[in-house]
Amino acid sequence: MARSVVRPRLPLGLSLVGAAAAALGCTGGVVLIAAETNGTWVKVADEPVPFTVNGTQTVRFGRDTSWVQKPVTAAGMCTALFFGADPAPGLPKECDEFVPAPAPAPAPPPMGAQDFATRCAQPGVVKCVGFDDPSDFNIGNGGTAGAYGQNSGIFPPYGTSDYTRATRDTSVKASGNSSLKFTIPANSSGDSSGSYFTNFSNDLSVQFGENSEFFVQWRQRFSSDFAATKFAGGGGWKQVIVGTGDQPAQMYFSCTALETVVQNTYQRGFPQMYNSCTGSSSHGAFDPFEQRHGAYDFKLENARGSPYCLYSQKDTSYFPPTGKCFPYFANEWMTFQLRIKTGPRVNDEFTDSYITLWMGREGQQSEAVIQWGPYNLSAGAAADDQRFGKVWLLPYNTGKDPARTYPESYTWYDELIISRNKIADPVAPSPAPPPPGSAYTFRKRK
Repeated sequence: MARSVVRPRLPLGLSLVGAAAAALGCTGGVVLIAAETNGTWVKVADEPVPFTVNGTQTVRFGRDTSWVQKPVTAAGMCTALFFGADPAPGLPKECDEFVPAPAPAPAPPPMGAQDFATRCAQPGVVKCVGFDDPSDFNIGNGGTAGAYGQNSGIFPPYGTSDYTRATRDTSVKASGNSSLKFTIPANSSGDSSGSYFTNFSNDLSVQFGENSEFFVQWRQRFSSDFAATKFAGGGGWKQVIVGTGDQPAQMYFSCTALETVVQNTYQRGFPQMYNSCTGSSSHGAFDPFEQRHGAYDFKLENARGSPYCLYSQKDTSYFPPTGKCFPYFANEWMTFQLRIKTGPRVNDEFTDSYITLWMGREGQQSEAVIQWGPYNLSAGAAADDQRFGKVWLLPYNTGKDPARTYPESYTWYDELIISRNKIADPVAPSPAPPPPGSAYTFRKRK
């Protein structure tokens, strides 16, 4: 018998409980049950004709909005006797087989996606760090000074000579031989793990002052415990600091006038940004990129569309469907890219500057989360001639209480690229990314 596709008579989105309740209200006790929502009903017979199916299939009997259904193996009869109930007495009925929708084809890699080696070979790239070589983990002379005075390397947690917290990991990596792994011990202060830094070029020749543009891209992975935990006292762990590059007679640390920071601010569960460790003429230090929304609210990630990423969503949820902040996802390699376009220097600021932050899940295209400007980036005193030229990777969490105990946690970095041009997204990996449900839920431990 030829099969014809018919429209579902019972809305497939109806819940099982809702369908049953609706049926009991209009059919004198016959329970109507909606089938799965990801498929189509196909007519197989009119009452009282026999029908056949392949294997065991879900078949419904009835008409309009009145149906009963049951699993049928091989063959059946399109009759009330066979289905055990008559959902529409005295009216002609039919039998429909439920045909599941085919599985969707795997999504192709985003247009323009490139692997690490290809991205590093593009015009405009000034530095790539794959964390694949032991030299990428330079600790200088060791001790408490670490790589002080070096072009790149690792600092241990302040006042210690502990190099076990910023290490090479050959088992967890986005590509190549290894990645940079930070360990956050169960009891640790804000400077839990030390930091990694690199200048933009080995000879300090590549730095960006006024009227310049550059991009920084990195991959980052978060363990479940690191992503999920709200650390007592902490103001939010940092991801990256882009700041003043070293000068031949001057090494700059992370806290500079220029510093532009990506941070899990107040441990809200998504990245935000701020500028400057000192402040400047038009704004103070640690100036947050939070855009006013209405009379009393703020957009915390101002590039997100409706229902936006709003401060007021703290009382419900920052994440869909209530909010649209882009969360961190645990146990996958996320991609982050930062663009800084400076304007002309006026006194202690790069005026009319623009900052953009993109982020993406593993295997998915990056999306803009912050678009800030025109804005006056702090530039420091003109006589100091500070220029962007150094990037810091670190999980520093100001104010974190070292007396509180949490599960040991981790974050990894890989595929760091600095370029004069926008950098392509990574190639989508072969394994499927974790499902959306892997977005973490905060835990606050007593």
